Parts: sequence; C-alpha cells; structure tokens
Amino acid sequence: MTESYTPTADDILSDDLREEGPAQRLGRKADTLIADAEGRAFARSEGIRKAVRSDLHQGRLWAKDHAEQTRELIRDNPTKTALYAIGAGVLIGLLLRR
Repeated sequence: MTESYTPTADDILSDDLREEGPAQRLGRKADTLIADAEGRAFARSEGIRKAVRSDLHQGRLWAKDHAEQTRELIRDNPTKTALYAIGAGVLIGLLLRR
C-alpha cells in the first residue's frame, strides 16, 4: 500500500516561510539598500548645512573687515573720496542718458 501525501495549504505556507526564495532575498536586499541610502542622505545634508553655515560666517567676517577698511580710507582721505564719488556719479549719469 502506497499512500500519496497531499500537502495542505498550511503545509505549503509554512514551507514557503521556512525557505528563502528569490522574493524574500530581493526584499531583504532592498530594505538594506534603502536604510543605507537614508543614512548617507542624512549625513550628507548635515555636512552641507555645516559647510553653508561656515561659509556664511566667513563671508560676514570678510564683509565686516572690508567695511572697516573702507571707513578708515574715507576718514583718512575725505577729499579724494568725494572726488571719486562725484566722478562715478557723472560717469553713471552719462551712461544712463544714452
């Protein structure tokens, strides 16, 4: 007597869960890639924010330094500065008349 075994739906389902098929491997690999990409994107955005803040800070320092130098030059040479301002105004006026 040979009995044939017919698996039930529960047997098939439990076998599918035990064995790792291509769909399970692909899903696990996709989850790993997504988690890795999220980590890299967050680190990159933090690095960009720090770089922008640093550049803004350096720009402010540069602007303050040059503004102070300009004030000193104007205080030291008021006549020369006034003549340059008048000359620049006349030149701009001539260019705008055209």
